[in-house]
Amino acid sequence: MNIVEELGVQKTGSIDKRYGTERTASYCLFECPVCLKHLRLLKAKGIKGNTCIDCRGTQNIRHGKAGTKLYNVWQSMLQRCNNPKNQKYHIYGGKGICIDPKWNTWEGFWEDMGSSYEEGLTIDREDSSKDYTKSNCRWITLSQNSSETTARVAVIQLRKVLVPVVHFVEVQEWESASKAAETLGLIPNKICRVCKGNAKTHGGFGWKYK
Repeated sequence: MNIVEELGVQKTGSIDKRYGTERTASYCLFECPVCLKHLRLLKAKGIKGNTCIDCRGTQNIRHGKAGTKLYNVWQSMLQRCNNPKNQKYHIYGGKGICIDPKWNTWEGFWEDMGSSYEEGLTIDREDSSKDYTKSNCRWITLSQNSSETTARVAVIQLRKVLVPVVHFVEVQEWESASKAAETLGLIPNKICRVCKGNAKTHGGFGWKYK
């Protein structure tokens, strides 16, 4: 789990029988990457944990899905929509894209989407302006997902300015990465890589999703 704050050495509440003194240990405030709850835990224990106990859940263990690609798809979706620290939050949760409350639990997501999942697929919203719900989601391949993104999501072209400090200013808005690439002689997928934070520039410009 992620450390939110170092709390330092604190009393544990247990007594060292040998010396008759109260034990101390290093504590931190951790954030569960799934439910985003903050928990005060021993530093060593929190660092080893992937999620809080509630999110670990007995249902995940029964299905044996914890740590699988499908389980990771679910966690990534929660992060994009619920965690402002996630690098993709600004194009999901930051734009008001939400998740069906039922899908905040693994059980609810599994019930709606688990049976139709196949290895190698990723979740996609048919209408990118609407939320993650059963009626608006489907499973597609990664190449299909990339093609869908370049074809339908508006992008903003940015110009790098060096003074007084290095920053980017908006040049033009394009209806899609495909349209920008066609007009400027660039590559759609490379524009999307910049938008997703996987590259800094393409064609000498910065790019971001609207």
